[in-house]
Amino acid sequence: MRIVIRFFFVLPFVLFAITYKAQNDLDALRYSQGGVGGSNRFKAMGGAFGAIGADVSCLNYNPAGIGIYRKGEMNFSFGLRFNTSKTLHYGATSEVYSANMVYGNFGIAGSWQSKSHENERHSLGLSSVQLQNFNGSTRYQAYTRQSMANDMLSYTSGKAIGGLSGAYEGLAFNTFLIDTSAGGSNYYSFVDPKKSVLQSREIQTKGRMNETAIGYAYGYKDLFYFGASLGIPSIRYEYTSVHTDSDDKDSMHVKLVSPGTYTTSYSNLPVSAFYTDLLGFKNMSYTEKFSTEGNGYNLKLGFLARVNEYLRFGAYVHTPSFFSLTDRFSYNLKVNWDSGKSTEAGYPDKEGIYKYELITPGRYGASLSFVYKKLLVIGADYEGINYGKAILNSDNPKDFEGVNVVIKNKYKTGHNFRFGGELNLTPVFLRAGYASYGSPFGDVFSGPQVRNIISVGAGLRTRSGLYFDVAYQRQLTKEDYYLLRPSYIAKSQLTNTGTVFAISIGCKF
Repeated sequence: MRIVIRFFFVLPFVLFAITYKAQNDLDALRYSQGGVGGSNRFKAMGGAFGAIGADVSCLNYNPAGIGIYRKGEMNFSFGLRFNTSKTLHYGATSEVYSANMVYGNFGIAGSWQSKSHENERHSLGLSSVQLQNFNGSTRYQAYTRQSMANDMLSYTSGKAIGGLSGAYEGLAFNTFLIDTSAGGSNYYSFVDPKKSVLQSREIQTKGRMNETAIGYAYGYKDLFYFGASLGIPSIRYEYTSVHTDSDDKDSMHVKLVSPGTYTTSYSNLPVSAFYTDLLGFKNMSYTEKFSTEGNGYNLKLGFLARVNEYLRFGAYVHTPSFFSLTDRFSYNLKVNWDSGKSTEAGYPDKEGIYKYELITPGRYGASLSFVYKKLLVIGADYEGINYGKAILNSDNPKDFEGVNVVIKNKYKTGHNFRFGGELNLTPVFLRAGYASYGSPFGDVFSGPQVRNIISVGAGLRTRSGLYFDVAYQRQLTKEDYYLLRPSYIAKSQLTNTGTVFAISIGCKF
């Protein structure tokens, strides 16, 4: 009878549920960050091509670099990516491995001397690179008293049933995980806060962020080069999170001795709250799914100069990228009880769809390179990006007022460094590089969310103009992660190690 009555309380919640939007500062940050994406020569040398040039991938960084070309070039690369995710959650470690094929790049560029002005040279090119690869799996698992059920309970404070969020605490109410007496606002949880649960979260992400750039470079006397490119980035991202809290030791149980008489191990529930058809809590599983797709555009301007026979200097600036994005999302909560019964609820009834705009921050960079004849090349790049400048927009300006304030106050300027070199042992070329992408909180070279990438590679040139390149990249990132609100749960530590083996084929013409 009590379950039947409950649906009269659920009805107003269903009718007046708060619309839930998954977009937040983490989404803006995810698509604001870049990486060392390009040809295998570019990747093997850490992406330090801002003042080296003569690589199609320069169109995605400093487009003036294609002005160094004397002829034409075309190349294509792909590879394998292996990812290791290691987590530390309440003293317990978990490790997950994954692997996938990755697209590297495709590029083509050509250069010609002006017929009317012998001191002028023109270059055109097209480059498609993968800036980020999102494929990976992560697991957190440990015993803790900080259950999701009680985090959901904390969100009910002061709320009527109709004011509960449809994507979170409202699901707990609809599955009996939390309840209230006679429709009031004094809620309680069926997970005892004094008992430990086996908590785990499995996260799987898929997708990539690619960019196609079409550009032009002008060279004067083979001393000064000016370039511009139109960047067209595209995003495809999928996220699935399954959070489980389990009373695997049966520390929370209710037993019916006789009609109206119970024995229980709960410390937080009144006898009037017991359900004879559900009994004690067994486990719960909260699944969150969302995907993002969309495209954007930006403009890149660059300059490169030969200071003398050995030194080159480069500089570039990227405008913000303007994205039109579409999110699809769904949330589901399933609770299993000691009686053998299950309760389940989802939000929304059908897959939710939300369209919005994202403006990611612009970038600026400066570069130096040392060239010794055709035997040795060394490059160094610096790049700055103010992550606090990211902006989320929608048709309703108020949707993201709070999020944009968080972005502005939370994030700082990130400082990125790239170093690389190449040794010419014709017909073999040996390469090595290092890149450090600073955290959005200002940390450089080390600290949470700093990405360090080491790389090596080799190339083989043939007399026909055909060439083959191989590259190896290893990226290490450490992050602090909170399964629930930071004020409610201790932070967990995540260490991601990504390894890429890539091969390419190309030709000069």
